[in-house]
Amino acid sequence: MARKKHVPEDVAFRLAQKAKAAVKKAKAAEAKTKAAEKKAVAAEEKAVAAEEKAVAAEEKAVAAEEKAAATDGEDDFDDFDDFDDFDDDDDQDVDAEVAAPEGDEQEIQDSPDSDDDELDVLLKHAEESESGETKVERADRLAEEGDFNGALEIWKELTAGNESDPANWRGLASVLESRNQEGDSAKARTTRGHADRLETQAVAEATGRKMEDIIADLLDDGVLNFSAGSDAKEQQDIAEDDDLTKLPGIGSVGQDKLISAGIETFEQLSGRSDEEIAEIIGAKRMEAWSSMAKMLSNEKK
Repeated sequence: MARKKHVPEDVAFRLAQKAKAAVKKAKAAEAKTKAAEKKAVAAEEKAVAAEEKAVAAEEKAVAAEEKAAATDGEDDFDDFDDFDDFDDDDDQDVDAEVAAPEGDEQEIQDSPDSDDDELDVLLKHAEESESGETKVERADRLAEEGDFNGALEIWKELTAGNESDPANWRGLASVLESRNQEGDSAKARTTRGHADRLETQAVAEATGRKMEDIIADLLDDGVLNFSAGSDAKEQQDIAEDDDLTKLPGIGSVGQDKLISAGIETFEQLSGRSDEEIAEIIGAKRMEAWSSMAKMLSNEKK
């Protein structure tokens, strides 16, 4: 389903002005095309006329040769005086007129592309001007419409801009759970766990209490609930194998690239910077891979 974009009024006005200018350019281009077609017809007529002149000149040349032979070598070339009105300028005019339409067509073709580029820039500025709250609303709307990839991109952008906000990590987890593709469930658990740790860390810093005491209180209140049974076993198996695809933005192909680079465990991955990891897996966007890998590695110990 197509993503709907909220465009501010000032940007919408500029877009409308651009649209009007594009229509005006299109009409001007159409007029130029018609003028070019007329020029092409005129050039063709000139070419036909020039060809007729060439035929006439050839006929005069033959007649002159016959006359010269009849007069037994007398030098009478008066008939060739008519050749003065036939010169190369006509051919040059024809070439110039025929070449003109190509330039006009090139201008016609370039104009729409230029307008599209300007529209893309304006739309990009409109997206960047959105507040965090507006982006969250747009992400929620996209998720409700089934555009999980679009919603995920917004949450990834918000998380990259503020990694210390647990709400951003929970937003990522929510979309991953709704999308429910292969590996999304494990990634959602990882992001939710990271959000829990950020919240308990924030409380510890604000109250001065130990994190162990805070976690114990949360367990007693039922806020935290560690999985048991088959779910716990599944998480244990994944952790023991150091499944790098649990990290956001790393799929099976990315994991293969990391293994090829000698990175097979969370501990090894945490020793690399996010820039290095992005370069290895060829990612267009950076995530907090190093810090999350360190967190997962510590959980195994």
